[in-house]
Amino acid sequence: REGDRVAYKIIETCIGCTACVKKCPVEAISGRRNEIHIIDEELCINCGACGAVCPPEAILDEITDSEGAAVLGAPYSLSCRPPR
Repeated sequence: REGDRVAYKIIETCIGCTACVKKCPVEAISGRRNEIHIIDEELCINCGACGAVCPPEAILDEITDSEGAAVLGAPYSLSCRPPR
């Protein structure tokens, strides 16, 4: 996976519902109930399953700008990218 990077970021609107934790096929998301969760970049396979189930849309696509700097895009559920 050299050169790959996690395409998603969990932001502060995360309510800690654990829906993403339950949906992740590789157990790359951790966190306690009612607290902000985190994505383990080493485990994440960028499948998008987490964003598809996030009720508060707290999982955003992380994209790069024209200079290659990371910026946050739309909530995964609003992006047109289908889960892999």
